Amino acid sequence: MTQTTTQAPVVKIPTSPKLTELQATRKAQFAAMQKLDPDSADAEAALAEVIKTDGLIKVEKAAIVKAENDAVNAEKRNARLALVGNMISAYDAKLAVDADKKATPEAKQEAADKYDEARKVVENELLARYATSKPASTSGGDGVTKNGNTALILEAHLSNVAAGMTDAASRKALEDAGYKRSTVWHTVNNHNKAKV
Repeated sequence: MTQTTTQAPVVKIPTSPKLTELQATRKAQFAAMQKLDPDSADAEAALAEVIKTDGLIKVEKAAIVKAENDAVNAEKRNARLALVGNMISAYDAKLAVDADKKATPEAKQEAADKYDEARKVVENELLARYATSKPASTSGGDGVTKNGNTALILEAHLSNVAAGMTDAASRKALEDAGYKRSTVWHTVNNHNKAKV
């Protein structure tokens, strides 16, 4: 049996000149507080200053971490934008080769392959990023989006009412058909207000 060892993740401690200064200030404040009588008003004021400095240290650490995360996110964003730029450049090259009457079929195929490769890289990036995203509101299980079709909702509602359904029963039937409740109710309410 072999043992596997896992290396503990390296925790990066945020640092900056301002943070170092705040930590030194806190250390000095704490040392001064220790010399005071614990029950005195001066000790309470010194403790309040230490707590205030602790808060400033937390804020500075959070700002450092945020700045580092923003830099990493900007780098990733720029890399993704470069992928799109590469795809557009490959497409432009493909159009130029296709328009060139002297271009050989091999050159045309090579340009098409480069474009397809660049397009696949962009598609893979999008699929990796948004593969688990929830789609927009859809009806039952057929995958047809039924959001915002006020004309269809109104037409179905009027036919339901003409067939003898009550207003509430028609609304419920439209909701069961997969339309968003808010869209159904707003559409029917606006129609009823217009009738008055």
